[in-house]
Amino acid sequence: MILYYDARVPSIAFGMQQVQKALVSGYTTMHLDSFDHSLDVEALVVRISHGGVQFEPQCKTIHDLEPEGFEIICKQQVIFVNAYDTNGAMYGLLDIAETIVNEGRGAIGEKVCNPFHTVRGIKHNLPYEPYDMGEPFSENFETMMDISYWKAYLEMLALNRYNTLSLWAENPFPMMFRLEKYPNTTPFTDRELETYQKCFNFIFEYAWKLGISTYLITWNVRLTPQIAEGLGLPKGLGDMADRYDAIRDSRVGIPHKADTLDSSRCHLEVIKDYMKECIKTVCLSYKYLTGIGTSSSEEMSGSAEERVRWIQETYQEGIKESGRTIPFIFRTNATATSSIIDNFMDSYTYGERYLSWKYSIAHMYASVEPMMEKAWNAWNDVDLEGLHILYTVRNDDFHTFRGGSYPFIQKYLKGMKRNHLVKGFYWGADGYVWGRDFQHVPHKHITWKYDWEKHWYQFMLLGRLGYDPNTPKEVFIQAFERQHGKTVGKYFFEGCNQAMEILSSVQRTNWVRNDFGNHPESLLTASGFSSVLALMDREAMPCIGTLSVNETALNIVKKQKSSQEDSLACIALIAKATSEIEKQVSLIEQETPSSHLVGELECALLDLKCWGYLGRYYVEKLSATLDLCCLRYSGNETYRASAVQHLKDAIGPFELLASTWASHYMPYKMVRSKYMFGYTYYIDEVKKDIRIAKNITFEG
Repeated sequence: MILYYDARVPSIAFGMQQVQKALVSGYTTMHLDSFDHSLDVEALVVRISHGGVQFEPQCKTIHDLEPEGFEIICKQQVIFVNAYDTNGAMYGLLDIAETIVNEGRGAIGEKVCNPFHTVRGIKHNLPYEPYDMGEPFSENFETMMDISYWKAYLEMLALNRYNTLSLWAENPFPMMFRLEKYPNTTPFTDRELETYQKCFNFIFEYAWKLGISTYLITWNVRLTPQIAEGLGLPKGLGDMADRYDAIRDSRVGIPHKADTLDSSRCHLEVIKDYMKECIKTVCLSYKYLTGIGTSSSEEMSGSAEERVRWIQETYQEGIKESGRTIPFIFRTNATATSSIIDNFMDSYTYGERYLSWKYSIAHMYASVEPMMEKAWNAWNDVDLEGLHILYTVRNDDFHTFRGGSYPFIQKYLKGMKRNHLVKGFYWGADGYVWGRDFQHVPHKHITWKYDWEKHWYQFMLLGRLGYDPNTPKEVFIQAFERQHGKTVGKYFFEGCNQAMEILSSVQRTNWVRNDFGNHPESLLTASGFSSVLALMDREAMPCIGTLSVNETALNIVKKQKSSQEDSLACIALIAKATSEIEKQVSLIEQETPSSHLVGELECALLDLKCWGYLGRYYVEKLSATLDLCCLRYSGNETYRASAVQHLKDAIGPFELLASTWASHYMPYKMVRSKYMFGYTYYIDEVKKDIRIAKNITFEG
């Protein structure tokens, strides 16, 4: 086969490399200009539309293609990849490579593909001046400055059709340059700074080569004590040196009024000028950086209008002075959206403007159609027409066991289009970074280096389904078969999907919006282990039609029926999903000789078993919680006896969960809850629930 393409285009060259790997041998490469239609040869020809012109002479027109779209045409022995642009060409080649690997060259057929979501991105929190601190960040300092990590990571993103990478840090600028105007705000030596700059330059440029836009996103403005001193200001204007171990309410943002923190107007003007210089300098220093983002909430003081004006006078003015055209993501969060629209969006004329919103707050797997805008009245009486909206998607629900759900994510990403203004999403975590795998003990079954390699399924799901939500599930099953073997791949696929059904059902009836308030995989919160007492008073996820445990108990006691999903229904779904996981585990063990349960297959099977044990535990725990709520409203002691029995029955699966986890994972300090992840630490807490149920009393 002769491969005709323009090797000078990095993204097309990358796509063709994947085709060459799939073919293994039996191909030669030629420049696109040398292709001759009259030759009767087996060929693959890659062509890009210029100005929407028709492809000649054999192929279809380009008019049905959108940016990043492609079509595959088979004409006798020639396969044409016609693309709207270079990204579309790369995606067409990746599609062909995957078809060859999965089904062989003969299976390549005609198709037309256009992206469903225009923006398909990653939220990647950097461990340098992060929003919060814990081992996921402290264990990844060196990894995040390793170019080999970023090369592999960016290639994975391109393979999965991501086109956006957002890098988040409170204040990354001292690592990125030394300001001419404020040189003492960078505490690093020239040699250290050169190392950091080399890494950032690589990230931005290599991402650009793979068709991935990059955004640098901050929380708004943060000063470290070193930066404050470098500006000639009191050290106390910076965040506290031990801020990560302090109570969050004691942290300070940058004030807008002269009397706040006893700071003077002079202090404020210096800080404002420093931030403007940072934004201008980062735009001028990194030409391959393609976007900036921030918010005007996150602990800032002042009115909504004052906070937005601060962003205008620092971020917007810095971009303006740089002379660059650069897209901007404005995260709304708790800030009045109307203030952003009225005071920023209309005045920002230096690139595309995106309004961003947390789609599921911190819990991606809670509901396929979350209604947080409605729950928070976020966009009431706000004219959004003409704006482009991006959703921030957070998976702060599980970070240890492998997981993901094809049917859930398919519905989830399609559901975003309820709002026609939505252009896409970026997803990640605040409490985790998928860098070096620091959780796993040194073990012979480790075949991966990075956490994202172990969690490949969820990365593949959001990228591939973000581009085409109708990608057949067989594509993902085949990926599992390549990963774990053709015989058992489909069982792992189904088991992972069911694991997310457990998380989703738990979250809907047992909702805490913030990640530090509920991490369902670990059962930890900022107050410690989630006791049965804590679960009794949790609400259901708002606005989706699910009832809480309390509401369900009231209906039971009053013998009232409801058409809404209640806790009994959620518990039944958890039980069903758990049984399905146990079935898949059994099938894997039946069809895999024990001598073959090695390598990653062994690790993945242990993860699947843990999901089953966690599901069993949740069935008993939530059932006991419901019983205790019924006891509260009825006074019937039969419910207490039932709750105690459920909690006794919960000990067995939790102990199996703890021992299986401990067989190959290590404990670590979590970023958001500040507690140690490790089920073995909390067996006594599980047993304590029994004493709570036996002794609990209710007033009145």
